[in-house]
Amino acid sequence: MGRLPRYQRLGVRDRQFQGTDYAGFRGQARSAQAMSEAFDQMGQFLYKQAQEDSVQAGLERVRSEGAQPILERLREQGGPRGLEEKTAYEAANRIAVAEIRTEAELEITKILDQGQAKKLSYSAIQAQLKDVSDGFPAALSDIDPVSAGLLRTQLQEATSKAELRYSKWWTGEIAKQRKVKQNQVAANEAEFILGNATVPGYTTQAIDDDIAKGAQTLLDLGVKQELVDEWSEGIKEKAYKENFLFDFYQKPIDEQRDLMESVLEGEKTLPGMDYEKSIRFVNGLLRPEYNRNLAAVKSQSDFVVNKAEDAEDILVSGGRISQDLLASMRDKANDVAEFDGGAALNAVNELQETDTFF
Repeated sequence: MGRLPRYQRLGVRDRQFQGTDYAGFRGQARSAQAMSEAFDQMGQFLYKQAQEDSVQAGLERVRSEGAQPILERLREQGGPRGLEEKTAYEAANRIAVAEIRTEAELEITKILDQGQAKKLSYSAIQAQLKDVSDGFPAALSDIDPVSAGLLRTQLQEATSKAELRYSKWWTGEIAKQRKVKQNQVAANEAEFILGNATVPGYTTQAIDDDIAKGAQTLLDLGVKQELVDEWSEGIKEKAYKENFLFDFYQKPIDEQRDLMESVLEGEKTLPGMDYEKSIRFVNGLLRPEYNRNLAAVKSQSDFVVNKAEDAEDILVSGGRISQDLLASMRDKANDVAEFDGGAALNAVNELQETDTFF
């Protein structure tokens, strides 16, 4: 074992190596690390800025060139390359979907408006709406099948709602058209029956038969039974009245009088009426007609009497009268003899005597 130097026995220690202080190197290392971090930050900044520039360039490209043209070109080249094209692709895709959906919604509105204006059938509108839901997404099917599928789903929902709206309108329109047709048929049938009611030989049995035919036609058109019954009763009442009035007007005045008296005395009722209605009908319509005819008879009687007096004056004055005139006056007097108490006929007889005397 080695001995220690003798001066160690004296308590003096030799100088030991304490290590070198490399302060300058440490400073250089820290500076290098700081510079490296600065370069990293600068690189990240520049990369981020480049990304932002690429994104902005892609968006600007969509704005300037249009969404669908860009999508078409990117599809032809096999897809987007680089951040700018990817940004342009994504933006153009979103815009294209929105544009196509907007165009499709406008087309749906147009289809509904034109359908109502032209009164197109529900099936025709269904076919047109299906063309929209199938056709519009086809513009994206080759470019972006996923977006095309999503757009197709959205348009199918929109067209389904449109179909429901048109179905509701079309149902109301069909009901309206059916009602118009029913009213037209009802009016035509009624006009036919009422027109025939004033034709000679058209009996109440013929009226009943034609009403039954008209009622069946209305039932076949979907008119409710209670409405058909109401129509039948109304037409029957009017047709019976028209038919009876026509027949009454053709009767001689004496037959008119006998008919009214038989009703007023309760011996008979008028067709389709009970006793009370028959009385009201006689007093309301038949009697005024009879009174007008009776007034006409009185006028004719007065005419004959006045004419006979004038002829008397001619004979007394030495003149002569025509035998034809005398015969005509006698015919008119006979027509009213039953209703004027024979006044006109007496005047003619007296004129005949005077003419014979002179």
